Amino acid sequence: MILVGLLALAFAGEPGDPRDRPVSEGAPLTVAELEDIERWATRGRAMLDGPPGCIEVQGTARLRVAVFRPGGLWGPGERRDIESRGTFSGTLDHGVWTHLDAALETDDGRDEIEIDTVHPMMGRHQLEQGEPDEPQGSITVGTSGSGTTVAIESGGAQALSMIDLLIEEIDPSITTTYTAWDSTRRAVVLEQLVVMGDGRNTQEAEVRTLFPEAGPPTALDLVLPKRLGFTEGPLRIRVLNAQVHLRAQPTALGLVPAQDATSLVVGVLGFTLGLEQHLTYSRVRACPQEP
Repeated sequence: MILVGLLALAFAGEPGDPRDRPVSEGAPLTVAELEDIERWATRGRAMLDGPPGCIEVQGTARLRVAVFRPGGLWGPGERRDIESRGTFSGTLDHGVWTHLDAALETDDGRDEIEIDTVHPMMGRHQLEQGEPDEPQGSITVGTSGSGTTVAIESGGAQALSMIDLLIEEIDPSITTTYTAWDSTRRAVVLEQLVVMGDGRNTQEAEVRTLFPEAGPPTALDLVLPKRLGFTEGPLRIRVLNAQVHLRAQPTALGLVPAQDATSLVVGVLGFTLGLEQHLTYSRVRACPQEP
């Protein structure tokens, strides 16, 4: 009888499956939950897709363009920094922007940024009728004695289409993906390394998504390789230091955007253009119900 009691105590003290334990003391999830990478990758898509319903947004926008013009026979090199600020509004309907409008003004009376609209990185942009599947955009720089004008045109409202397309194509099946628990920030960190290029020219873009307290994601940071090159027709184009930083907040409407910052440097034909866009969402509400 004594032997049976001792054996019972011994087996009772043995630990269960280690994967059923919390990842650390006081953590809100188990090891097994943390290792369910597909679940975190699926939940992280909310940072790119937006809420499941229809929302109307308003906010403030800041767009900065730096134009580097090389020197030559016609004069010395020059750099122009142009900044526009204003407001924007839009409708994000089940992950698609059906309306976007911006009113931006440039402080400097000599220089000007002409842009059709802002370009949020959360949600997909609607293509116009007859527009090709791959978005087409253009950036035109004009200079005169009165100042510099930068015009950004974007079919389907996608001037920053390269980053837009990369975000849309993020998929666990083509990435190296892993998760970790950050005990300092008390958040799950989802890391995705997206392979770009092929053969010996492959590089990796890094996507990091943060889930505070293992809840809905509230931050996504995308950093592309420092230097990318591609050919568009006869042109060789360089893209440098491209980054996207999204911040969101969980609400009764779902995960809605809070802040959006995008930056990149483009070099072509000896010219270099730096682009920065910062969006801050000040109001988000459900779309009115149709009668």
